[in-house]
Amino acid sequence: MSGIAGIFSRDSQPADANALKKMAAALAQRGPHGEGVWARGPVGLVHRLLSTCPEGMERQPLADRSSELCLTFDGRLDNRDEIFQQLGVAHEAWDSISDAVAVLAAYRQWGETCVEKMLGDFAFAVWDQANQKLFCARDAMGVKPFYYCLDEKKFVFASEPQAIFASGEVEHRPDLEAIAKYLTGDFGDTEQTRYAKVMRLPARYSLSVSSEAVQKRMYWDFDPSRRILCRDDAEYGAQFAEIFSRAVRSRLRSRTPIGARLSGGLDSSSVVCVASLQMESEPGLARALETFSNVFEGMACDERPFIEDVVAKAGVKANFFAFKPGPCEEPAGAAASYPDNFYHPGMLVNVPMCTAMKERGFHVAFEGIGGDELLAPGCEHVTDLAAQRKFKEAWREARRISKACDFGTFDLLYIYGLIPFVPEFAKPILRPLHRLLRGGAADNCVRGEFLKRAGVSSRHSERQNQKFATRAQQKIYDVLFRGWNALVAVEEIESFSSRFGIEVRYPFLDRRVAEFVIALPPEQRWRGQSKFILRQAMNGILPESVRTRRGKAVFSPLLHEQLSGTQGQEIRAAFANSEMASEGILDRARLMRLFDSYEKAPSLRSASQIMFLTGLELWFRQFSSGPKTPAAQQVAASIQFKPEATVLADSVN
Repeated sequence: MSGIAGIFSRDSQPADANALKKMAAALAQRGPHGEGVWARGPVGLVHRLLSTCPEGMERQPLADRSSELCLTFDGRLDNRDEIFQQLGVAHEAWDSISDAVAVLAAYRQWGETCVEKMLGDFAFAVWDQANQKLFCARDAMGVKPFYYCLDEKKFVFASEPQAIFASGEVEHRPDLEAIAKYLTGDFGDTEQTRYAKVMRLPARYSLSVSSEAVQKRMYWDFDPSRRILCRDDAEYGAQFAEIFSRAVRSRLRSRTPIGARLSGGLDSSSVVCVASLQMESEPGLARALETFSNVFEGMACDERPFIEDVVAKAGVKANFFAFKPGPCEEPAGAAASYPDNFYHPGMLVNVPMCTAMKERGFHVAFEGIGGDELLAPGCEHVTDLAAQRKFKEAWREARRISKACDFGTFDLLYIYGLIPFVPEFAKPILRPLHRLLRGGAADNCVRGEFLKRAGVSSRHSERQNQKFATRAQQKIYDVLFRGWNALVAVEEIESFSSRFGIEVRYPFLDRRVAEFVIALPPEQRWRGQSKFILRQAMNGILPESVRTRRGKAVFSPLLHEQLSGTQGQEIRAAFANSEMASEGILDRARLMRLFDSYEKAPSLRSASQIMFLTGLELWFRQFSSGPKTPAAQQVAASIQFKPEATVLADSVN
């Protein structure tokens, strides 16, 4: 993780050097190891360096000898060897060449098609003097962020919206249409952000900007016709293990120690155990690997026993951070400190962990995110069975899933066996029944007048045409590129982690892993329980307690703890003084009724709704003319960690 930014004056005016410096300052937390600003005529590029790859400290923006090309790059290439071979680079030079140099050489050789040859996590911009254009690209899975604002006169881009605002070229205000969509549960727009005029370059897209034209292109996509067919489960598991191990190994290139955020679940545990095996076989891959885990002593969501089993199996050092509710002297993590995040008290759970990693020089963190999205995004295979009129099989599978996930069989059949086959014109009729069965929703607190004012007339953005033969495959595709997980959750984690100088790496969000998984037969993802192929592949690698566990920790006790007592009253006060209600976005009376109903009958669903609305409310307050932080600080003060819990504990091994 580094920080990139830039300005291209499409009207040929010189790039504003002062604006570039302000953008660099706004990205300071992303790049503690170096700062660079390059300007030539109408173009200026900015780079803040977080040096994590082993090739050494590089200076960016990086210009070629003729200064005809200049690059600012954030990321990591995972197929360097292939690119060097195609470029004809001598093998003995590979270890001394940085990824940025490789990308610049690739653009010089292949132009805009260079991005089609790249594997890894990246976002970059290249100024092409000869063609008078700025070429930008974002990685296939959208791990690295890229935001921009474009009009007839200017193109401004950065790793974070705050750097765009720092340029002085873009007004800092919310996008009411985006807020309306968020409040109605619509996270389908891949380009729109919640800031007015600030756009997101979607995953697997490139963007070419000149004075005369703007061209956006999808440079990679899945092959819907591809099928993975093996002889038996053992062969499926072996192939997955090989591809997943390759993804983990690619992310072990690091000049700093690597921390792994270990929850004790199947996904993060698989990452840790495979990484440990890779490091044993190739000691030069990384300097060290340690796990960092939140534990919740005495609460149902505590997973310490699973974590300790993984740590013992992997033979790595563990660090534990114990949660304890209560007042906090310092309002650390107040909403103002994380301006691009949906702030809520639960976010602070990770502050001590991230602080410890930063203080000890861990600039790389592994995450297990992506496992659910690829291997358990939903139960659409039940829908596929129903579509094939295999009703008995659909019923049996629903029963198996119900037992494995503690989810009602009839609820599951309603969602996956009925709703998908209801014609669009009839869905509004069923919506009240759906709300009755599934509980209330955050949009119940939204004022209808605001939705009309924001121009939101339908419940969801238009969905993409189905690309795949099965709904199960289509669900994976949609979850990877659209919706909360793809467009909010990963960006939230990236933005939050950047405040601590930490680059997050996701082995499951490797393009090769995704291409393999989406082409699998559905029974390799779901067979009586989720993630069947992962459990097969991790046989002998994971401890059996984790490999065979059913379900995962539910954090409703944590949310209920945060919404009780003083903490709940502070959030109630935030609702009573809601800026969004004052602006006519939310209905204050409905907000209070939502909280009242939660207090009478606490549930995970209502707690999550309250937390979502709290986060959006506190984020929205940065645009108000009144005091911006006291309410956020009060809510932030509702969490603390035991002082002794920040002391690093030795592993079981």
